[in-house]
Amino acid sequence: MTTTTKNPNLATGVATDLTDNTFTLAIIGTEYQIHLICNAPLTEGKRTEGVITAQAKRIDKIKGGGAFLEPIEGRPRRAQGRVRATDKNAQTVTVNTGAAPIVFKTNGAQRAEEFEIGEMVTLGVEPGATFSAS
Repeated sequence: MTTTTKNPNLATGVATDLTDNTFTLAIIGTEYQIHLICNAPLTEGKRTEGVITAQAKRIDKIKGGGAFLEPIEGRPRRAQGRVRATDKNAQTVTVNTGAAPIVFKTNGAQRAEEFEIGEMVTLGVEPGATFSAS
């Protein structure tokens, strides 16, 4: 996983396949190629960092397993990993997916306060994951 120490929500990678509002974030040192929506200009082939945000379908607590993001190439559909942070005001849960930290918005039926830092979770991801460059 590639992150910085400044902010536990920041993901880093190389921007590729840029279009008007989408691009692929190639996570350095892995085979992950995450397709994301971005409304700020990025430079093709340059290292970039920012926050990946996605809508969770439902977040389930689990007892074990590894961290992953599926598929390895494409838009995020399934994620699993340890909770890195929660935000009660924004109702988000940041998960270390093994590829990059992703900030997941809860589905409204769940609350961010239900999850503890370090807890393992698994979830489905709605289409439309975004990247906000920092």
